[in-house]
Parts: sequence; C-alpha cells; structure tokens
Amino acid sequence: MNLKNLLLSLILITPNLLLAQINDKHLEPVNGIFDVTGNRIYYGSKVREYLIDGLYDYPKVRFFKFPSRDPEEVFNLTFDRSNNVWEIKYRTRGVMIHRLNESDITKFPIDEIHTIIPSELGESLYELCVQMINLTKFYENEKTGMDGINYYFSVFDGKIKAGQIWSPRPNSKTGKLVKICEEVIKYITGELNSYSEILNDINELNIDIKKR
Repeated sequence: MNLKNLLLSLILITPNLLLAQINDKHLEPVNGIFDVTGNRIYYGSKVREYLIDGLYDYPKVRFFKFPSRDPEEVFNLTFDRSNNVWEIKYRTRGVMIHRLNESDITKFPIDEIHTIIPSELGESLYELCVQMINLTKFYENEKTGMDGINYYFSVFDGKIKAGQIWSPRPNSKTGKLVKICEEVIKYITGELNSYSEILNDINELNIDIKKR
C-alpha cells in the first residue's frame, strides 16, 4: 500500500474509531441477544445451548462478556429469599462458543462457580445495575469498531431490562461498570481476596451517576 492509500484508509477509519471511543457514556437499550437476525441467531442459539442452558432465566443481574478473541463469560446474580442470601453463578468454557462443535462438549466442559456473596455486595451491585440500565438510550450515531468486547447487562425488577456497550473507555461510567463486574468475577474465582475495593468502585460510580 502506497502512502496516499494509507492516508486515505486512516482518514476513513479514524472517525469510526473516535465514534467508538466516545459512545460510552451510557448503555444502549437491547431487547436481548437472541432476537436478532442472520448469523447472530445461530450464534445466540449456541450460546444458549452451550453456556447458559440451565441458568435461572430471571436473575437480579446477568452480566455477559463477549470478547472477539477469547471465551465468553457470564454470571447470574440471584437473591434466595428463603435463606436470605445473595448468590452468584459464573460460567465460561475453554473455547469460544462459535468454535465449539458437538464433539467438543466433553473436551471443553463448562467451568462453573456457584457461591454465596456478602449481602452488601449483592445489594449494591444490583442497585447499581438497575440505575445504569434505567439510564440507557440510543446514540444518535451508530457505534462501530473492528475489534473489542461486547458487554451485555440485564436486571430483573419485576420485568427484564437490558443494556449493552462495546469496549468502553476505562474512566467512562460504562467502563467503570464493566470493571466492577469483572472485579466480581475475580472475587468469586479467588483472584481478589477482598470485596472492599469493589464496594469503593460501586460508591464512586454512584457519585458519577448523580452528577449526570
């Protein structure tokens, strides 16, 4: 590619990359990841069959992480009223879902962690996600990008509400929400010893939300 063509490509690509970077102030509405068309229907059906089959359909919070190059991750946050405890069920596989064939099921079994978490963490995470999803709205310009990670969030407060974001900046509200959910995963997998940092990050994001 000569210098002229390279510069032209950069001119065409840069606005899209900038757009992808600034469209992260809030989540975008989404009805679900399985009610779309084309290849996504097939992908969505595989995600349902090979990753979330058997998970409770109405968790207080559901967090989905769809990287472009790594295995998908999901967790459900639920509240057990009979025992008055908050629980998280986390799942992933050792391979990306779209590369998974029927013959690979036993080779790449679901890695699942089901654990009780402190009530203050469960309540704080649920209330934060409700606030963030209640602020969802469509962007005037469609967000585009060539790579990255799609994140989906849903809450159940009498009805299911959902929002999505693509590779947000770390210091944006949505970026902080993603960080909090990933910290929760690290906490339940043992990579994070204390949840105090998560509560601090939740409080910080709550302050940002109030500022609008």
